[in-house]
Amino acid sequence: MLLGLPLLAAVVVMGGRVGATARFVTWPIVVLTVLAAAVALVGVWVGLDRPGLLAAGVLPGLMVSYVLPAAPVIVVAGVLVGLAVLAVGVRGIAGGTAMTVGATMVLAVVMQGPAVECLESGVSSSSGPWWIRSPSSSSSSGTGVAGGGFSGTTQVGDHAYAYACADGRLTRFERAD
Repeated sequence: MLLGLPLLAAVVVMGGRVGATARFVTWPIVVLTVLAAAVALVGVWVGLDRPGLLAAGVLPGLMVSYVLPAAPVIVVAGVLVGLAVLAVGVRGIAGGTAMTVGATMVLAVVMQGPAVECLESGVSSSSGPWWIRSPSSSSSSGTGVAGGGFSGTTQVGDHAYAYACADGRLTRFERAD
Protein backbone atom coordinates (compact mmCIF):
# COMPACT_ATOMS: atom_id res chain seq x y z
CA MET A 1 0.00 0.00 0.00
CA LEU A 2 2.90 2.34 0.74
CA LEU A 3 4.06 2.07 -2.88
CA GLY A 4 0.53 2.55 -4.24
CA LEU A 5 0.11 6.21 -3.28
CA PRO A 6 3.25 7.54 -5.02
CA LEU A 7 2.40 5.47 -8.10
CA LEU A 8 -1.12 6.89 -8.15
CA ALA A 9 0.30 10.40 -7.74
CA ALA A 10 2.64 9.77 -10.69
CA VAL A 11 -0.29 8.74 -12.89
CA VAL A 12 -2.21 11.88 -11.89
CA VAL A 13 0.85 14.06 -12.64
CA MET A 14 1.24 12.50 -16.09
CA GLY A 15 -2.48 12.92 -16.80
CA GLY A 16 -2.08 16.61 -15.99
CA ARG A 17 0.80 16.92 -18.45
CA VAL A 18 -1.18 15.73 -21.49
CA GLY A 19 -0.92 18.47 -24.08
CA ALA A 20 1.53 20.56 -22.02
CA THR A 21 3.82 22.65 -24.18
CA ALA A 22 7.15 21.01 -25.11
CA ARG A 23 6.48 17.85 -23.03
CA PHE A 24 5.15 15.49 -25.74
CA VAL A 25 2.91 13.67 -23.24
CA THR A 26 -0.03 11.92 -24.90
CA TRP A 27 -2.67 9.58 -23.53
CA PRO A 28 -0.72 6.48 -24.65
CA ILE A 29 2.16 7.66 -22.42
CA VAL A 30 -0.29 8.05 -19.53
CA VAL A 31 -1.50 4.49 -20.23
CA LEU A 32 2.13 3.32 -20.19
CA THR A 33 2.52 4.99 -16.79
CA VAL A 34 -0.61 3.21 -15.51
CA LEU A 35 0.69 -0.11 -16.86
CA ALA A 36 4.10 0.36 -15.24
CA ALA A 37 2.48 1.30 -11.92
CA ALA A 38 0.22 -1.76 -12.09
CA VAL A 39 3.21 -4.02 -12.83
CA ALA A 40 5.06 -2.58 -9.82
CA LEU A 41 2.06 -3.28 -7.59
CA VAL A 42 1.66 -6.82 -8.98
CA GLY A 43 5.34 -7.44 -8.26
CA VAL A 44 4.94 -6.33 -4.65
CA TRP A 45 1.70 -8.27 -4.24
CA VAL A 46 3.12 -11.60 -5.45
CA GLY A 47 6.44 -11.12 -3.66
CA LEU A 48 5.23 -10.24 -0.19
CA ASP A 49 5.11 -13.87 0.93
CA ARG A 50 8.88 -14.16 0.33
CA PRO A 51 10.48 -10.77 1.03
CA GLY A 52 14.03 -12.12 0.63
CA LEU A 53 13.33 -13.28 -2.92
CA LEU A 54 11.44 -10.04 -3.64
CA ALA A 55 14.57 -8.11 -2.65
CA ALA A 56 16.75 -10.43 -4.77
CA GLY A 57 14.74 -9.38 -7.84
CA VAL A 58 15.74 -5.73 -7.48
CA LEU A 59 19.16 -6.05 -9.15
CA PRO A 60 17.87 -7.83 -12.29
CA GLY A 61 15.07 -5.26 -12.40
CA LEU A 62 17.54 -2.40 -12.35
CA MET A 63 19.49 -3.96 -15.22
CA VAL A 64 16.33 -4.33 -17.33
CA SER A 65 15.24 -0.79 -16.44
CA TYR A 66 18.57 0.61 -17.55
CA VAL A 67 18.15 -0.55 -21.16
CA LEU A 68 14.37 -0.44 -21.50
CA PRO A 69 14.02 3.30 -22.36
CA ALA A 70 16.08 2.65 -25.51
CA ALA A 71 13.30 0.43 -26.86
CA PRO A 72 10.13 1.60 -28.64
CA VAL A 73 7.15 2.23 -26.36
CA ILE A 74 5.30 -0.87 -27.62
CA VAL A 75 8.30 -3.05 -26.65
CA VAL A 76 8.41 -1.40 -23.21
CA ALA A 77 4.71 -2.20 -22.76
CA GLY A 78 5.26 -5.79 -23.88
CA VAL A 79 8.14 -6.28 -21.45
CA LEU A 80 6.04 -4.85 -18.63
CA VAL A 81 3.13 -7.21 -19.39
CA GLY A 82 5.53 -10.15 -19.73
CA LEU A 83 7.13 -9.37 -16.36
CA ALA A 84 3.73 -9.15 -14.67
CA VAL A 85 2.65 -12.51 -16.12
CA LEU A 86 5.97 -14.07 -15.12
CA ALA A 87 5.70 -12.64 -11.61
CA VAL A 88 2.21 -14.04 -11.10
CA GLY A 89 3.25 -17.44 -12.43
CA VAL A 90 6.65 -17.80 -10.78
CA ARG A 91 6.59 -15.36 -7.83
CA GLY A 92 9.78 -14.79 -5.82
CA ILE A 93 12.59 -13.08 -7.73
CA ALA A 94 10.28 -12.43 -10.70
CA GLY A 95 8.05 -10.40 -8.37
CA GLY A 96 10.98 -8.24 -7.29
CA THR A 97 12.05 -7.77 -10.90
CA ALA A 98 8.53 -6.75 -11.95
CA MET A 99 8.25 -4.39 -8.99
CA THR A 100 11.58 -2.72 -9.77
CA VAL A 101 11.07 -2.40 -13.52
CA GLY A 102 7.52 -1.07 -13.07
CA ALA A 103 8.50 1.50 -10.45
CA THR A 104 11.62 2.55 -12.36
CA MET A 105 9.67 3.05 -15.60
CA VAL A 106 7.12 5.19 -13.76
CA LEU A 107 10.01 7.25 -12.44
CA ALA A 108 11.59 7.51 -15.92
CA VAL A 109 8.35 8.84 -17.38
CA VAL A 110 7.57 11.29 -14.58
CA MET A 111 11.11 12.68 -14.31
CA GLN A 112 11.42 13.37 -18.05
CA GLY A 113 11.75 17.11 -18.53
CA PRO A 114 10.38 19.22 -21.36
CA ALA A 115 12.20 19.60 -24.68
CA VAL A 116 12.71 23.30 -23.93
CA GLU A 117 12.82 24.91 -20.51
CA CYS A 118 13.05 28.66 -20.12
CA LEU A 119 15.07 30.04 -17.25
CA GLU A 120 15.60 33.60 -16.06
CA SER A 121 19.07 33.80 -17.61
CA GLY A 122 18.95 31.28 -20.43
CA VAL A 123 17.32 28.31 -22.09
CA SER A 124 17.79 24.60 -21.60
CA SER A 125 16.88 22.34 -24.52
CA SER A 126 17.06 18.62 -25.14
CA SER A 127 16.21 16.17 -27.89
CA GLY A 128 12.87 15.50 -26.19
CA PRO A 129 11.59 12.64 -24.09
CA TRP A 130 13.00 9.12 -24.34
CA TRP A 131 9.77 7.77 -25.84
CA ILE A 132 10.24 9.83 -29.03
CA ARG A 133 12.58 8.14 -31.43
CA SER A 134 15.25 10.71 -32.10
CA PRO A 135 18.01 10.85 -34.70
CA SER A 136 21.55 9.93 -33.75
CA SER A 137 22.40 13.61 -33.36
CA SER A 138 20.41 16.56 -32.13
CA SER A 139 21.02 20.26 -32.44
CA SER A 140 19.63 23.51 -31.18
CA SER A 141 20.46 27.14 -31.78
CA GLY A 142 19.14 30.43 -30.57
CA THR A 143 19.67 34.04 -29.65
CA GLY A 144 19.15 36.10 -26.54
CA VAL A 145 18.30 39.75 -26.02
CA ALA A 146 18.71 42.06 -23.05
CA GLY A 147 15.84 41.72 -20.64
CA GLY A 148 15.59 37.93 -20.74
CA GLY A 149 14.07 37.19 -24.16
CA PHE A 150 15.37 34.10 -25.92
CA SER A 151 14.39 32.35 -29.12
CA GLY A 152 15.68 29.50 -31.22
CA THR A 153 15.06 26.07 -32.69
CA THR A 154 15.60 22.56 -31.39
CA GLN A 155 15.43 19.13 -33.00
CA VAL A 156 12.99 16.67 -31.40
CA GLY A 157 12.75 13.34 -33.15
CA ASP A 158 12.47 13.94 -36.88
CA HIS A 159 11.17 17.49 -36.57
CA ALA A 160 12.49 20.96 -35.80
CA TYR A 161 10.62 23.15 -33.32
CA ALA A 162 10.87 26.91 -32.91
CA TYR A 163 10.64 28.33 -29.40
CA ALA A 164 10.58 31.72 -27.71
CA CYS A 165 10.99 32.60 -24.06
CA ALA A 166 10.19 35.77 -22.14
CA ASP A 167 10.61 36.38 -18.42
CA GLY A 168 11.58 32.76 -17.79
CA ARG A 169 8.42 31.37 -19.46
CA LEU A 170 7.98 29.49 -22.71
CA THR A 171 5.82 31.75 -24.87
CA ARG A 172 6.04 29.87 -28.17
CA PHE A 173 6.78 26.27 -29.12
CA GLU A 174 5.70 25.14 -32.55
CA ARG A 175 6.85 22.90 -35.35
CA ALA A 176 9.21 24.74 -37.69
CA ASP A 177 9.49 22.27 -40.58
